[in-house]
Amino acid sequence: MKNACLPTLDASVKRRCLFRLLTGVAGLGLSLWTHSAPSQPRLKVRIGVAKLRAMQHLPLILAHELGFFRAEGLQAELFEFESEYLVLQALAQNKVDAGVANYATTLAQQVRGLESSAFLLLTRSPLVAMGVSLKTLPHYRDLQDLKGRRLGLLAPSPTGSLLATTLLQHAGLRLSDLVQVISHTTTDLLDQYRLGHIDALSVADPLITMLEQRGEIRVVADTRSLRGSRDIFGGDMPGEVLCSTLNFQRQQPLVCLALAHAMIRALKWLQTAGPSDLIKAIPDHHFDGDRGVYLTAFEKLRDGFSSDGVMSFEATLTALQTVARIDREVRPERLSLERTYTNEFVQKAKQKLRG
Repeated sequence: MKNACLPTLDASVKRRCLFRLLTGVAGLGLSLWTHSAPSQPRLKVRIGVAKLRAMQHLPLILAHELGFFRAEGLQAELFEFESEYLVLQALAQNKVDAGVANYATTLAQQVRGLESSAFLLLTRSPLVAMGVSLKTLPHYRDLQDLKGRRLGLLAPSPTGSLLATTLLQHAGLRLSDLVQVISHTTTDLLDQYRLGHIDALSVADPLITMLEQRGEIRVVADTRSLRGSRDIFGGDMPGEVLCSTLNFQRQQPLVCLALAHAMIRALKWLQTAGPSDLIKAIPDHHFDGDRGVYLTAFEKLRDGFSSDGVMSFEATLTALQTVARIDREVRPERLSLERTYTNEFVQKAKQKLRG
């Protein structure tokens, strides 16, 4: 459609009007152009995770919800899988670019052909706890009392099994000395526990905290704190990590750096976050209908979250020794720890934050 005013003006007037218009626009500065110009396209990155709403994945959720990925020029797409094994399998098949899994799980799968390299630490302890039922074991004394009893585990949760197996070994028992009751949902596991069909649990929060608050469980081992984890594993035991294939790290170093930077911002945010901050940042369905329990559980877990994403060699060695004791296929002498993790991207991201 033509402009209805310009035909009534002569050429010189038109030129003067156009000059004034352009001068006025220039006087507005770059902001007018910035807002009207299309934004730069973000780079898509696919991240796989098992049980997205699990509390140990809180840094990943926050990096997504608080826009830290977007700030790094990334369009992060989160894909949920049924197990950490499937996450690592998806990495190997190039179905996702990065994945979140327990570091011990990545070690166990290295020898089974699913190679991956962790490049950021989310949690510096496994963040699971083991407790006994006050209903079926009111006179519990020590781990020997669990022999022949029913242990509840949540599938897929390798960390729950890892904690239970390690504890039982300390007591001269094996996991096979107990009856394993494996549930695929927290609701089913809780129902069986309250009916007295389960004598002990080795699971993550917020379930343990909820049972503690209601006087239904006695916690006998706790890796939700760094100190508790060290007591059980004999040293620092890494928990969840952000990992990818070595090929992806070589071919897409800037993407790995952007991911590391976004995740470190989320970890830093968590260090000072209060209850109201979490309520504003986390989607409501993550609370499972009970904000109070979730927030109480978070305070128990806070110490277990990494503050800077850095992995120590000593922690990776503790993990390797722990996995080797319970998995005969994992032989420390045949596994190169240097290929299973790197701090390269975390260190560069920290320099960027300081700059």
